[in-house]
Amino acid sequence: MLLAVLAACGDSNPPMSMDRAHSDRDTTMQVEDIDVASPALPATASSVDRALRYTDAAGDNTLLLGQHSTTRSDDDGVVDQLTLHAAHHLATPHAPQPFREAWRHTEVVECEGLDFDGHFLDEVLRVEDLDGDGFAETLVGFSTFCGGGIDPRQIKLVLHTRDRDFVLEGESVVEPPGGSPFGGSHAMTPHEDTVPAPFREALLAAWKRVRAD
Repeated sequence: MLLAVLAACGDSNPPMSMDRAHSDRDTTMQVEDIDVASPALPATASSVDRALRYTDAAGDNTLLLGQHSTTRSDDDGVVDQLTLHAAHHLATPHAPQPFREAWRHTEVVECEGLDFDGHFLDEVLRVEDLDGDGFAETLVGFSTFCGGGIDPRQIKLVLHTRDRDFVLEGESVVEPPGGSPFGGSHAMTPHEDTVPAPFREALLAAWKRVRAD
């Protein structure tokens, strides 16, 4: 089995309103789905399956999600490759270019001769001002699988903030018929104890929702 994960950095969906209570300030973010064929998207956008737009203290933001797959043959057989990518662009109306890419995260998964698939975790996707500073944090989830029989899926949750990324990686819980559950382990980077509470809570809450993916 070959499973390599390299981290770097359809249908229309209704607008999302994401809210989390933070003391005495309103942290609601209005997030709007936009047409992936819109000429208003960043010119560098490619293989885009979903585009979201929102406004925070940094200005007008666009989040692009997409994926593409390829198949190649080598001496050992057929190798499937799936690329999932998320990119955040900030509008720069007074600059020569209308957008600046703030960050990009790419997951590349390769699998040879086994069951194989991957997708974004829609139930994890969040754009929200978690710490109440006026700037939105973005939580994106990935689920990938390369295996045979009953094996856990690989789950990665990435929380992007203004200053850094926080990542939770784990294996899904598998409940075989008539057998005992297995899998379900996870770890956070940096260590969970050092992650600020609002970000840690968001990652753990998302993990609980998808660990049985």
